[in-house]
Amino acid sequence: MVAATDNAKHSVRLSINSVDARGISRNLSTCLLQLIPTEISIVLTAVVLLDSYRFQRENFPQFSLYTADLGPKLPTLRKMLLDVLVVFLLYEFLFYYFHRALHIRWLYDSVHRVHHEMRTPMGLTGIYAHPFEFVLATPLAPALGVIVSGGHLTTIVLIAVLQVLGATYEHSGYAFPFLPGNEFHDYHHIRYDQNLGLFGLLDYLHGTDRVFRKHMRQQKLSKQKLL
Repeated sequence: MVAATDNAKHSVRLSINSVDARGISRNLSTCLLQLIPTEISIVLTAVVLLDSYRFQRENFPQFSLYTADLGPKLPTLRKMLLDVLVVFLLYEFLFYYFHRALHIRWLYDSVHRVHHEMRTPMGLTGIYAHPFEFVLATPLAPALGVIVSGGHLTTIVLIAVLQVLGATYEHSGYAFPFLPGNEFHDYHHIRYDQNLGLFGLLDYLHGTDRVFRKHMRQQKLSKQKLL
């Protein structure tokens, strides 16, 4: 099912879902219209969080409700990388269970169905979601991670950028040289009960990637038979 160009080892290749140009063009306007309220909700959430941080620091400095560092001094590279690691480990944990909950029938029908409307691989579909889902799934893990690690504002911005780039890449329908393939999340859009996490750690522990791993083994055997 994975289509590859010539010199596949070092080339851009299509992932599990085939790219439908007509489907992309048909869904692009719908996707963009949905992104408007989604992005507005994210901006408003960020404004509320930052303003509440300012209010707490100015009026109740004795309470450490927020541990994020908003000072002018940049963190060391070691501190930044450690904070990013803490955040993404926490993100794997939170995203897996949040995503699994979204596939409960009533939550799926009222919230998560929006994200699964787009079956054609396209980068924008990575952030195409119900505003409620996007607000909880996107800033919650970085916010909690920064509270745990006491990270700097620049680390928060870096994590947000990595989140958007990661979501865009894994929904793009392409796999690029020297980057992990995006078959893992592609398969979730085929089998909704498979591959619910980001990196596969909790999927492996809970067995929610067994069908996917069997599928990939079969793909590998099929390729070997063709050689």
